[in-house]
Amino acid sequence: VSRALCSLAHRTLDPVYQQYNGLTSRIKHTKHEHLPSAVDPPLATTLEEMRSKVYPMLKTLGPYAYRDPTLLYRVLRILKTALGIPRISTPESDAKVKDLHNNDLYYDAMTLLQEVILPSLSLMNSNCCLAEEVWSLMRHMPYQHRYRLYDGWKNESMETQPLLIRLKGTSLESVKRILKKMAKENVKHTGRQLGKLSHGTPGIIFAYVCQQVQIADNLIGPIVDSMKYMTNLSFDILGFCIIESLADPAKNRTKTDGTSISMWLTNLAMFCGCVYKKYNIELTGLLQYVANQLKAKNSLDLLIVKEVVNKMGGIEAVEEMTAEQLEAFSGGELLRQEAGNFNQVKNTRKSSQRLKECLMEMNLAVPLVLLMAQQGSCVVYQETEEAHLKLVGKLFDQCHDTLVQFGTFLANNLSQDDYSKVMPPLPQLLSQFYVNPDIAFFLARPMFNHLINGQFEDIRKSDKQWRSKTPQEKQAKHAEAARMIMEPLTRAVVPVYPSKIWDDISPEFLSTFWSLTIYDLYVPEQLYAKKIKQLKEAPNKLHDNRDMTSSKRKKEVERLNVLVEKLQDEEKKHREHVERVMTRLKQEKDNWFLSRSAKTAKNETITQFLQFCLFPRSIFTANDASYAAKFVKIIHQLKTPNFSTLILFDRTFCDITYTVTSCTENEATRYGRFLCAMLETARRWHKDKQVFEAECSGYPGFITKFKATSGVEENAGGNRPLTDFVDFENYRHVCHKWHYKIAKALVVCLESKDFVQIRNALIILNEIISQYPLIQNLGHVLEKRVEKVCQEEKENRKDLYIKASSYQGKLLKNRSRMVKEYEFHLMKGAKPESDEDKAKNKDSDKAKEDKGKDENNTSKEEGEINEERKERKSKDRDSKSRDRDTKSRDRDTKSRDRETQSRDRETKSRDRESRDRTTDMGPPASRMSVDPGDSDRDFKRKRDSAKDKKKDKSPDRLEKKEKARKERQRKEQEEAAAAAGAAE
Repeated sequence: VSRALCSLAHRTLDPVYQQYNGLTSRIKHTKHEHLPSAVDPPLATTLEEMRSKVYPMLKTLGPYAYRDPTLLYRVLRILKTALGIPRISTPESDAKVKDLHNNDLYYDAMTLLQEVILPSLSLMNSNCCLAEEVWSLMRHMPYQHRYRLYDGWKNESMETQPLLIRLKGTSLESVKRILKKMAKENVKHTGRQLGKLSHGTPGIIFAYVCQQVQIADNLIGPIVDSMKYMTNLSFDILGFCIIESLADPAKNRTKTDGTSISMWLTNLAMFCGCVYKKYNIELTGLLQYVANQLKAKNSLDLLIVKEVVNKMGGIEAVEEMTAEQLEAFSGGELLRQEAGNFNQVKNTRKSSQRLKECLMEMNLAVPLVLLMAQQGSCVVYQETEEAHLKLVGKLFDQCHDTLVQFGTFLANNLSQDDYSKVMPPLPQLLSQFYVNPDIAFFLARPMFNHLINGQFEDIRKSDKQWRSKTPQEKQAKHAEAARMIMEPLTRAVVPVYPSKIWDDISPEFLSTFWSLTIYDLYVPEQLYAKKIKQLKEAPNKLHDNRDMTSSKRKKEVERLNVLVEKLQDEEKKHREHVERVMTRLKQEKDNWFLSRSAKTAKNETITQFLQFCLFPRSIFTANDASYAAKFVKIIHQLKTPNFSTLILFDRTFCDITYTVTSCTENEATRYGRFLCAMLETARRWHKDKQVFEAECSGYPGFITKFKATSGVEENAGGNRPLTDFVDFENYRHVCHKWHYKIAKALVVCLESKDFVQIRNALIILNEIISQYPLIQNLGHVLEKRVEKVCQEEKENRKDLYIKASSYQGKLLKNRSRMVKEYEFHLMKGAKPESDEDKAKNKDSDKAKEDKGKDENNTSKEEGEINEERKERKSKDRDSKSRDRDTKSRDRDTKSRDRETQSRDRETKSRDRESRDRTTDMGPPASRMSVDPGDSDRDFKRKRDSAKDKKKDKSPDRLEKKEKARKERQRKEQEEAAAAAGAAE
């Protein structure tokens, strides 16, 4: 019946096909003979007649139309031509195909696809050609309509048609068998099997694949590599299945403990990033799904955007950066590529272009950015009212990191003009979209330099005497252009902040602080020199590479030379830019901080600066943490009036408990970087008196008014009371106070039982380990507290135990640099030690430490103790072997010793007599070699006898006898003399 009905449909639509086939006239068409009207219905000569006469036949056939693929091809070609879709697809022709839903035939085509064509495709034996023909029609439909057709094909059709129900079971059995055998080694073979299976039933196959990926993340790589044999229609259905898996309401998106994101969502996000990067799949549906989730106040799905931007755009949201990588990000684009890459450079040019085009065509870039910007507050106050605090912090960090990553992608991949056109200006971001000022400045910052440079070019072109101007005059013109651009932005900032802040800080300063980056303040000259030196030395190493041919070697040398020239040019431009910015800052600095007489007002100024500028900027990104510390140093170096560097450092370091507690995990890492940079500056001034005198003495930031007199001194700000400046020793006292305050605050956090306080304290301690602690007693205090945390959390909270153990190792490694308190600063009653005293103290300390090793083993690391035991055992073994050798030699010499014993007694007595006659300095020179044991011929015996002499220092038995004999002789002589006197 189905074959006869297919033949009847062929004959009926033949006139319409001849007219709307879209093929060239050179292709011969098969003509179907039409029988009399008593047997066949009338022919369909127009599209309207086809709708009334052929469509009922096709709907009746349903999935049984698979028996005649030619009929399906004819229907598809008629629909494409009638809808105005060209036979050969090009970007120009595709741009002309728009608004298909206005055509009357469009919805008829959707009906035929859902009821006839797609079910019939499933029953065919891997007909990839028909799948491509179907895709050539469906690719012009909106993704919403396509996904509706895929849902009906995958669910409704597969559950209502008997043939398709059986096919569903066999397809699931086949895909399970293929995935069981899939591995990295057999990707090519299993990929072909999976591709053939996906031509007919892609919805069933990909739903199972997504299910397996959520369970086992080690399948992601092999599955992504095996998909290169699939059709465009299969890839589009894969995108639909991924969104369907993400939107499953039956799955819990957090783990059972409620403190972290579920593994299935993490795995699926990774799979999204990998598959969308490698294959040309439309991203619109996925990005729109994320936008809809953000509108519904569900921020967990931002993980998908994070992975997609990471894989496709090559921009990683990385917090752990080395010092060199962090410094490279303060340079130009080339230096970032050469020194700032975290891993091997990825080829993301094509994939990032696809992502950019999708965002621009569908106008999703700005909505996604604004939704992410507004989502941070929603995460804290609305979305996670009943969630665990650990999960709240993770979601907030994920939202913030994805926003920074996405904004960086847009700034790097869009041209300056396109970015300025697409992104709303700063006043609109602040007033209309209610974006926080730190995020608003982050989004608008890429436009500032572009607008300033454009204004500067206009000034340069309008000035006819530009070439005759000096560099200083040109820099002044650049500062004027910057002022013209920043004035409207400054006015927009005023209503956003509390009015009280403007009593201490000017709006110009706040807009300047938030509009600049570290690129505007600092040139990494050492890093530029290092990379240029490496590139210059690289050609010499190529000659040793025998795998390269001479032509390739020559091309590589040319590339390296060009790169060196580009880096040198980039460094020169960067230096000129920094000089312009510094000229601008010098002109503005006198108006940054308003003059108020009271001391409390200066404290209030620092408070406002910390609250609205320094702290928010330091926890935004790692680069911003470095920028905040660098900007403080610039303010000090510029000798800015009404700004106290000492008070700022004091407020930064004293009582950081509250700031540490209020940070999320990633914010604590950035805040630690900021504290480390500030401590580095403070240590630099503390370390060397000459540096302190050159960079601090006489600066307004180091003025103290505690010893003010009645005199008057002229300065840049006018007349003020004569003041004293903090001297070097007082500054060292203050540094000791700061170190003590930091230790006290962190110990409070470590001793609390709160997870967030302990975690953040450990993170900050790990970040500042290069600069803190420097004092021994503070280091011992921190070591004890961290050891206590390790003991308490070893079985309870493993993440805290790992962080504490890591810090313990770093602290042990840096113990050698710690100094005693009286060496860190001059203490009352402490006398400066001489070199001899220091040496004696060092020896005594060492002896005490050696003595205390056995008494207090608990204060040592287990690994250190084990190493010492091993060293002792090895030394004992060596000494025992040496003792055996010496014993054997001693046996040989004993006989000779007995023979010479008598002679030794005689020589010793003679030596003593000669010593009594002369001096106590030893035997005479003429008798020093009488003893055979002291001869040069038997040096081993000499060494052994010397050891025996050192060991046995008690008086010799012969010496005792000799003394007794002399005493008897003396007594006898006295008695004889007494008797002679009596006789007389």
